[in-house]
Amino acid sequence: MNKKYDLNFEDSLLDSTNLENNSWFTGMIDSDGYFGININEAVPKSETRKRSRSFNVELRFYITHRSFDRSTSSSMNSIMDKISTFLSCNLKESKINPNLNLKLETINYLVCEIAALNKIEVLTNYLDRYPLLGLK
Repeated sequence: MNKKYDLNFEDSLLDSTNLENNSWFTGMIDSDGYFGININEAVPKSETRKRSRSFNVELRFYITHRSFDRSTSSSMNSIMDKISTFLSCNLKESKINPNLNLKLETINYLVCEIAALNKIEVLTNYLDRYPLLGLK
């Protein structure tokens, strides 16, 4: 901001407080998080299918963020690692090419994903304390 707009803001320290006692994660969910529901229909055994599958409904939560902030060229790994620790999930890397026809650069993303009920419960308890402000 200082360079781009010729300002003189002082640098501030990064917030290192415990994630579960801080509301900033709610804002990050509003911007970069999303919920999904998978519905798997029941499938019986057959001559070609050795195992049956029961009806299943699964809630998933994802939060994704670019690996590097473009404006500062700083890594987002430490922030996403903090989130993955809080949600007790693995931090995964993903690559997305936004438009192959325009030959735009591939974007590297960091992804946290949870589906287990005990992990979803951690998230819902957090969101009960710090509600989302958007429409998710």
